[in-house]
Amino acid sequence: MAGNGANEARTLNPRASSDLLKRMMKYKMLYVMLLPAIVFLFIFNYIPMYGATIAFKEFWITKGIFGSPWVGLDHFKKLFETDKFWQVFRNTIEINLLRLVFGFPAPILLAILLNEVRQKRVQAIDPDDRLFAPFHLLGHDLRHYFLAPLQ
Repeated sequence: MAGNGANEARTLNPRASSDLLKRMMKYKMLYVMLLPAIVFLFIFNYIPMYGATIAFKEFWITKGIFGSPWVGLDHFKKLFETDKFWQVFRNTIEINLLRLVFGFPAPILLAILLNEVRQKRVQAIDPDDRLFAPFHLLGHDLRHYFLAPLQ
């Protein structure tokens, strides 16, 4: 009697797995270039998840994250019951809105103004290096750090 596929045992095709290994070896430099991004994501996205549990624990530095007793939502109850909560909440919203209103349009307006200037001398200014250098230094350093060994 022929099986309907549900009860049949599945076996791995050894040829398919060897083809995968061949492809991976063929493009190994792409995987090497992908490695810093994976490490970056792991360090800054997954490791902090352990620290997020501190909000639900009575944290003692001597006991660490996993040794501290679990208190659940008690800290959040205290936060919402304080007299200053709404003032702090309002201040947070105001600060973020002001940062958005004044911080977002400024670089765009500056770029438009530089683009509209008719003098070639002013248009020749490289905004990446001269105007926004403090914001890009880390990016340039990381680029040179990871790309320099490949040259």
